[in-house]
Amino acid sequence: MSNEDHLEEGLEEEEEIEEKEVPPEVIEAKRLDRKLHRILNLIKRTFTPIQFKEDMKEKELEVQLVQLLTAGFQSYKTEYQVRTRAGIVDIVIDDKFAIELKLASIPNLQRLIGQAIMYVKDYPRVGVVVLDQGKMKKGVLKEYLEVLNGISNVNAISVTPTK
Repeated sequence: MSNEDHLEEGLEEEEEIEEKEVPPEVIEAKRLDRKLHRILNLIKRTFTPIQFKEDMKEKELEVQLVQLLTAGFQSYKTEYQVRTRAGIVDIVIDDKFAIELKLASIPNLQRLIGQAIMYVKDYPRVGVVVLDQGKMKKGVLKEYLEVLNGISNVNAISVTPTK
């Protein structure tokens, strides 16, 4: 084997070592992302408000959502209406995930953007659940979801209730 072959082999080994040496904060970030994805996936698949009515209040829906999350993730600590320096978070899971539920309307979504930005300062990940009652144009709702998903460490989904 020539010196060049040894040099190339050494460089390949060095690249493998660099790939394996992932900083702990990157590993933790990926773990948090996966956990938030599992939480939002459960909501997307199974959250169907009981006896959904047009005049339902967010609080009624929040209670149903916290019940779903408590049952779906029994090993997680789930808290409802947690006061922070930025306001009251609807649901907090394991002191790491802020979950905010909003009924889809332009004023609610505008306020939600500010809430998400502030909640990220207190929680590593923020999950946003927008309940789409069909009152907003799909394109407008999609734009707001894109803005929310563009905020670092925020993941937003929309859920359509069955009537």
